[in-house]
Amino acid sequence: MTKTILALDLGTSMIKAVVVSPEGRTVLQEESPVRHDANPGLDQESFWTTTRDVISRITEQLGPDQAVGSVIATGQGDGLWMLRADGSATPRAYLWNSTQGRDVIDRWTATGVIDEHFDASGTILWSGSQAALWVWFREDSRDLAKEVTTVFCAKDFINFRLTGVRATDPTDSSIPFLNPMTGTYEPQAFERLDCSELIDLVPPIVQPGEHLGNVTEEASRLTGLAPGTPVFQGALDVVAMLWGSGLGSPGDVLAVLGTTAASMTVTPAKKPSSSRVGATIILPGGRHLRVLGSSSGTATLEWYLGLSGYAGDSRHQEFWTDVDGARDSDEIFIPYLNGERAPLLAPYATGSFLGLTTDSGRGEMGRAVAEGVVSALRLGIDAVVEESGLTGIGTVVLAGGGSQSPQWSSQVANSLGAPALIDGRNNLGALGVAQLLITDTGHIATTGEISVRTVEPDHHQEGVQRRYALFREAIAGVAPLWKKREKNQ
Repeated sequence: MTKTILALDLGTSMIKAVVVSPEGRTVLQEESPVRHDANPGLDQESFWTTTRDVISRITEQLGPDQAVGSVIATGQGDGLWMLRADGSATPRAYLWNSTQGRDVIDRWTATGVIDEHFDASGTILWSGSQAALWVWFREDSRDLAKEVTTVFCAKDFINFRLTGVRATDPTDSSIPFLNPMTGTYEPQAFERLDCSELIDLVPPIVQPGEHLGNVTEEASRLTGLAPGTPVFQGALDVVAMLWGSGLGSPGDVLAVLGTTAASMTVTPAKKPSSSRVGATIILPGGRHLRVLGSSSGTATLEWYLGLSGYAGDSRHQEFWTDVDGARDSDEIFIPYLNGERAPLLAPYATGSFLGLTTDSGRGEMGRAVAEGVVSALRLGIDAVVEESGLTGIGTVVLAGGGSQSPQWSSQVANSLGAPALIDGRNNLGALGVAQLLITDTGHIATTGEISVRTVEPDHHQEGVQRRYALFREAIAGVAPLWKKREKNQ
């Protein structure tokens, strides 16, 4: 009987379950979209129901000579996921891209807390960070906040439902309460962020790859996993994607074009720099992952598709056909529909079309939207490389759902003015976290050990780079308009 690994990827838009062989080969995969509704945040029990249903579809397909020998999960980070003492979830979780913490961030910026916290932690906090959301939640839902006994992240919640164990790991808990040099909770961080009560609510830290617990009888009944199946600690999704991407040399950049447009590079563990941008994630082996994650991403494109009448399964093809036929004109789009967190902290930032004329059609506006997301990504790449003290960009691997679009991949290469390696595997995070159990070390492979394709800049390069320069100028021009707005606006 072959003992396989079940790797879960608990994303913002999709929940994936991938069966991985001991040699690292994908055996089986299932996925389902995350159920969102019109309310702020996300229904935690619905998230668990979708996850267990995806796992059930996997276990139903495994043959008699196959068995899941272990389970490990990665997932979206940050946000606010909460449990009561009896193990029941609060009605809502609030995600990394939630805006409820905007007023808190505004106060912290005005009083210097944001800068002080970066100087201690290497992370600029934003509206969807755990501390900001908790302060908002405590003020907005006082009675419910008093019932909370555990605060953690998405994968931690699913691990709890599988095992009954409340725990987190250093990659997810790096933001906002860990000391980046010791990897332990920092009491001063709780006090600084007006979250002293959370000292007793954050769970113990279990290192990635360590045994966390075993599948309970209840979880077995709901998922089809054998009771007692060992569950191991995983990691934050961008860390898992890094492990799966084959990157790790200084100057190498993993750019994720997904629900977030994130740029990241590995650095030696060091005290925060003076540049005050991005986030610092603690990695095994005495290293840090410097991450600049924009609040814009593929969701921005989906917003535009719905707004502009693109619908059905062919909507992306129709959109890119229009974009391919667009003039080489200078329409640009600032994609900050839900504020921005990196490389600039602007919780009240808004989106803007600029440069429109009567000749601007759906193709030109669509191109501007797609390039706006790419420009937000490029800003992050520039900043993470500069902040790391590197003289230039090394190898760039593009991953995430957007990397599977040839047109979007070309826009990234054109914006960089250099080739980009495209890793279009949509299960990259699951494969990366499974490596913890395959190698036992969280080994980062080299790019030569993975299958990628290379996208070179093309004849659109000059126009893309011209518009990127305009994008940078436009941000400086419209930023004074990003003022705090009333709640009903």
